[in-house]
Amino acid sequence: MYIMKFVLVVLVFIFFSSIAFSQKAQNVQFPKKDNINLSYSIMLKRDCMYGLKGNERTTALLPWKSNVNSLLSDTLHKLVLTLREQWDTTNHSWVNYTKDTISYDDNGNSLEQIYCHWNGSQWIYISKIIYGHNANGLIDVFQDWKDSVWVNRSKEETTIDSNGILKQKLSQNWVGNTFINSVKQIYTCDSTNVVLQEIFQRWINNLWVDVEKATYIYDSLGNKTEDLFQNWVGSAWKNYSKVTYTYNDSGNNIEELYENWGGTNWMNTSRYKYSYDSVGNLTEELYQIWKNSAWLNSDLSRITYDRNYGESVTQVWENNLWVNSYNSQTTYNDNGNLSVNVFLVWKNGAWLNQSRSSYSWQSLVTGVYEKYDLPEKVTLLQNYPNPFNPATTINYTIRDVGTRRAVSVLLEVYNTLGQMVATLVNGVQEAGNKSVKWDASNFSTGVYYYRLQVGEFVQTKKLLLAK
Repeated sequence: MYIMKFVLVVLVFIFFSSIAFSQKAQNVQFPKKDNINLSYSIMLKRDCMYGLKGNERTTALLPWKSNVNSLLSDTLHKLVLTLREQWDTTNHSWVNYTKDTISYDDNGNSLEQIYCHWNGSQWIYISKIIYGHNANGLIDVFQDWKDSVWVNRSKEETTIDSNGILKQKLSQNWVGNTFINSVKQIYTCDSTNVVLQEIFQRWINNLWVDVEKATYIYDSLGNKTEDLFQNWVGSAWKNYSKVTYTYNDSGNNIEELYENWGGTNWMNTSRYKYSYDSVGNLTEELYQIWKNSAWLNSDLSRITYDRNYGESVTQVWENNLWVNSYNSQTTYNDNGNLSVNVFLVWKNGAWLNQSRSSYSWQSLVTGVYEKYDLPEKVTLLQNYPNPFNPATTINYTIRDVGTRRAVSVLLEVYNTLGQMVATLVNGVQEAGNKSVKWDASNFSTGVYYYRLQVGEFVQTKKLLLAK
């Protein structure tokens, strides 16, 4: 679980370090080195930018069911502030750079996200996202701060059908005093809302014109085995690029091969090779490029982590040696949520601070802990093994039910989109040590949450299914 969070954190850090406010639909592209698939890019704000390997489900797009940065949130805590700082090499101190704040309604739904820049003495507005919905799906409006007022820039409308299946996403730009069509993504999903195909169109001369298509192929276990990308040329789809995924016997993704179409055959361009420890945790990521009919080393990341800390050291291949390049260090709070991420660069034989992101969280549960949240009465343990495939065990302890002989217990599993996918316990139980097994054979690779409610006590933890 923690390694998946750490990988996601690195992606988040890279994203926010490069831009203060994403251009979203205006810059939709096919997967690059970070392997963020189109089927995840459609979620943007709701499950934004982080991408998970394997089955990418899109059920977050059910009206008003998801929230911004959901992969960095749990059901009890929401991310409300991200502060980004840069290292001042002269004064040897952290200096404000950008920040964004997120507000929620009483039900935990994201309402607004505001991005600011530090001008040296005060915070200056840059841009804003207003999150909304209607009967057909989600509506998000993007605005810029100009001449002391908020000015519309673009809008995204995501449509789902009555069964909750994703259909399309429409992006429009603000021109004059109205929204004008810009780009559209049309989705084909299976009955469980796994994206099988995406067609990307642009609005040209008052017509929707096909531009690109992505087709995703899965094996019988639900592991993604291929991404095929094509361009619309003339009156037909022509091959453009392809990603092929290979897994070991434990279901771990051990290689991603990137190829471009050469007109008559596929040609190697680059690949990632992944290594894992004995329990399936990612420990190394090797990136290589294809040149002169051979694979040449490029980057190597070595990853270590525990419950409250993660570190990824990346080296580059120079003169037949691995040379330090950059280092990403991440800490988590006691709730398992992201706390601080520090990015360092290697210079003159030492790691030097470059930038830092700090995250603040808000509990959305009120009036609960005063009533029953007593650690000495109820304990929810981390599932084991974790990551797991296909089954894991969840243990919890009820030490005291007070004057009652038994207490109501509910143990459920949720996906990253906030949807309940399994009920493991629903009834009354006496005090004692409890153990429940969850068989996730029919579920897709990814992060899940298990939520225990004992009386009025509520606690949530994360788990990782890695096929």
